[in-house]
Amino acid sequence: MRVFLGMAFGICVMLAEINVVVSVAPQEYFIKAIAKDRAKVSIMVPQGIVPETFEPSPKEAQIIQKAHLFFGVGMDYEEEWIKRFSTLNASLRYINLADKILSKNNENYTKSDIHTHHDPHIWISLNLAQMQAQEICDVFIKLDSAYKDFYMQNLNDFLAQIAVMQTDFKQIFLESHTKTFIVIHPGFGYLAKEFGLREVALELDGKETKTKRLDEIVRLIRKENIKRLFSQPQFDPATINQIASMLGLEVVILDPLRADWADNMYEIARKIAYQ
Repeated sequence: MRVFLGMAFGICVMLAEINVVVSVAPQEYFIKAIAKDRAKVSIMVPQGIVPETFEPSPKEAQIIQKAHLFFGVGMDYEEEWIKRFSTLNASLRYINLADKILSKNNENYTKSDIHTHHDPHIWISLNLAQMQAQEICDVFIKLDSAYKDFYMQNLNDFLAQIAVMQTDFKQIFLESHTKTFIVIHPGFGYLAKEFGLREVALELDGKETKTKRLDEIVRLIRKENIKRLFSQPQFDPATINQIASMLGLEVVILDPLRADWADNMYEIARKIAYQ
């Protein structure tokens, strides 16, 4: 199958596939749900690496050089990358999904959700996943209008899948004995907002918790009988275990960067709910 991209990029070229770059692995799930084999997806940040501290290598530069689309999630490094890579690939189109979906839905979300609180984890939310899917579909239809029906059908299938997940998650969180959960690093705030939960992070804006706030968290743990401290596989386990021991909590790993988005979302929901 060939894709005509002339109008979108100012070039007249027939391509066998659309080369897409995403910031993090879960986004690949979204792209494949909409475009399937019409897109070749490359993940910029490797598994096991903290996105906020990632620095692209020559290998990533080569990927960018061949890409047509770069779907970002609003992390600070993305726009810096685009500036640096523009000399390599002037026709690359950068789509900041975070800005697009938050600006269109400012009654529920604001840019401060990302830029003030530094939470670009827009894929850890079923509502925001629906919005991202729509945006992604729109982009592909503009580039590949001959296959509009194909993209729309895939979008509808994906939205139906998310609708089932929303029903399941409501039941999962309905059975939860506490609505508050403690995390090392904020990354699940959108999910919490969506289902009436409260995420309490030990780290805020990349800074360690001050003594006064830590005392408040200790009181909260006792008051709500919280048993778990949620960490991520990207963080040093020795440090995390030391903090958990001090707080009297069990360390449980949540990985927001896993590629198998749907299964991972179920795992995240159940671990948070069944503390």
